[in-house]
Amino acid sequence: MAVLKRLFLGSITSFLFLPFALAWSDGYQHISIKEYKEALLVLEKRGGNLYCPDKNSETAFADCRSFEILREQGCYGYSTAAMRSESRYSDNCLELNKLRNTQTPKKSYFVLDNKTWWQDLPATIIPISGGVYSDESWKTSQRKRDTLVKDKRLKDLRLHKVSTYLDRVEIVIATKKLECGKVEDYLEIDTIVLADFNHDEIAELILKGHRVDRSDTCPLGAANSLGATFMAVLAKEGKTRQIKHLF
Repeated sequence: MAVLKRLFLGSITSFLFLPFALAWSDGYQHISIKEYKEALLVLEKRGGNLYCPDKNSETAFADCRSFEILREQGCYGYSTAAMRSESRYSDNCLELNKLRNTQTPKKSYFVLDNKTWWQDLPATIIPISGGVYSDESWKTSQRKRDTLVKDKRLKDLRLHKVSTYLDRVEIVIATKKLECGKVEDYLEIDTIVLADFNHDEIAELILKGHRVDRSDTCPLGAANSLGATFMAVLAKEGKTRQIKHLF
């Protein structure tokens, strides 16, 4: 059955849809690392624009190298939409660099064909939330995050709501009530691709996702709308071995 494979690329509003197969009898069919890198290269070639204050205008970039040169010159995404695009492109370039020497694995010990696949993931994959506006609030958010995840698996956390799928899990970590209404601390984790990073023929798992406050009634600010995105690489070295968070 042909479906559209969602490839999460570093932003809560950035999705690349590619045609791949989904075999429900065997669980989710992941794309190959070769196909995944090719998709990232397609996004790199799209390029974009950054605002350069010294020129008081936007300047185009065509690849990761020219993008980094512009950023070194002080150019940046001027609007919220442009900041999202800049963040997506930066994540794409960082990912291409990390995946440069990966290979197709010959075996995998990850069990991804049921809806409990996420429960044994290390909680350390959870980033701090989006919407951090100052150094002090960043430190506070970091402390809260560290307390939340220390020595825990996702199944050990007291989560407000969990919706599980074969390719992703959507989690409301907690909710808080304000005068304006309810705010949810929302986390999404997507399984992306299996790859061999250290050339031992055993698969590591790449996850991507984001954490963001969301509300139907409370204004949360532009920075929060960007979310806190992450990419995590996990290892499982045997059927009975625990999953490790590599980076």
